[in-house]
Amino acid sequence: MNGIAEERRRFAWERVRFWGQETATRIQSLPIEIRTQGLSMTVAILLREDRRPSRDLLDLLETWLFEASPMRVLPTPREREKLGTRRGHVLLDTLLSLDLNQQRAYASAQQDAMALLGEAKLLASARFPSEVHSGDSH
Repeated sequence: MNGIAEERRRFAWERVRFWGQETATRIQSLPIEIRTQGLSMTVAILLREDRRPSRDLLDLLETWLFEASPMRVLPTPREREKLGTRRGHVLLDTLLSLDLNQQRAYASAQQDAMALLGEAKLLASARFPSEVHSGDSH
């Protein structure tokens, strides 16, 4: 197994093991949302939801993409203090401020986020097997 995948899995588990069933259910649709709407729109939707599951997922994404990922491709946010401490705002601002020359960074961050969410989704399904799968049919 490659080192990045193992590191990503450990990072995901450190978050997932503290989630409740609602967050484990909410993550199930997130990879497809990113695939169809893009990372920045998905982050905006999570911010709009402003519920515990969306805050858990924003924390997962922002911490991974800015601090924990060995693939850190996004520019380091300079405006963290101005944007406040609410998770997701810094990530959304960073994604939306990328210029055309930085589209590779956006695409790489999106791929990295999808890989992380895939790991976290699988781990959440293992932690809450019956609850998550029964929630898929709604």
